[in-house]
Amino acid sequence: MGKQKTVIMQGDIIDENKDEKTKKKKKKDKKKTAAATAEVIEDKQKKSAKTSSSTKATKDKQKKEVKTEKKAEKKSKKDKKKKKIVPKVKKRSEKYKQAQELIEKEKVYSIGEAINLLKKMPKGNFNPSVEIHIKLGIDLSQSDQKVRTQITFTHDIGKTKKILVFASGDKQKEAKKAGADFIGEDELVRKVEKGFSDFDIVISTPEMMSKVGRLGKYLGQKGLMPNPKSGTVTNNVEKLIKEIKGGKTEIKSDDYGIIHQVIGKLSLDDKKLEDNFKTLVEKINSSKTDKVKGEFIKNITLCSSQSPGIKIHRQ
Repeated sequence: MGKQKTVIMQGDIIDENKDEKTKKKKKKDKKKTAAATAEVIEDKQKKSAKTSSSTKATKDKQKKEVKTEKKAEKKSKKDKKKKKIVPKVKKRSEKYKQAQELIEKEKVYSIGEAINLLKKMPKGNFNPSVEIHIKLGIDLSQSDQKVRTQITFTHDIGKTKKILVFASGDKQKEAKKAGADFIGEDELVRKVEKGFSDFDIVISTPEMMSKVGRLGKYLGQKGLMPNPKSGTVTNNVEKLIKEIKGGKTEIKSDDYGIIHQVIGKLSLDDKKLEDNFKTLVEKINSSKTDKVKGEFIKNITLCSSQSPGIKIHRQ
């Protein structure tokens, strides 16, 4: 047989070079697409970072503004405190001014002279009380130097006091018989807790003090808390109530070391007012402890309910 000839048709020609070029182009396109995608992602990340940083900056700015405002508020409060508060000048009545003119400013009166002068002053349409105010030379930081005691005046001071008694059983009957105004136990304790305060003196039996103790924040502020030292914690309820109704009064120094006490009505006889005054001063002097140094009674002022004060001699 002779040699065979291979015939290649024109459509069957394979351009190998063209295939390679196509492949290379696809690779380049893929790389470009990947690069473009990377750029887009990077741009987004940069924008996100900028946004978060701007948000953080805004928050920091807001915090600084709040701090600045708080500092300004504190400063304004401090400035207000530093400002001197000018007290309002109380307008006095004509009667008060007339009474003031009767008093010699530098003079210190005897108790008799002061009572006589007080009765000469212009009066209103009522019977005022005569008040004594005694400044003590005590150390206010020492609780054992404060004065708290009971006194029975020689003559009626014309002041009716409402008595509240915490007691149970037979002691309630004793309190009622003696003339107490309010008597009870648990229910009365709750009533005081809710704000009841229409009384002047509080008495308790020892057994009731475990319940009355929780009224400290209500009665303590007013100086009405029953106390064994002042005699208002007792089993002898009837006797104490009768003594109080008969004129027995608790006297105590306030937070400024001053004792304020009524010694009678202005209509009371001069001698009786003087007797009550002397009884008060004697009782206060007897309550002085060894720890008090220097003058115990520093000054005494007498006045009526709406009159100016009159300085009187220390006894």
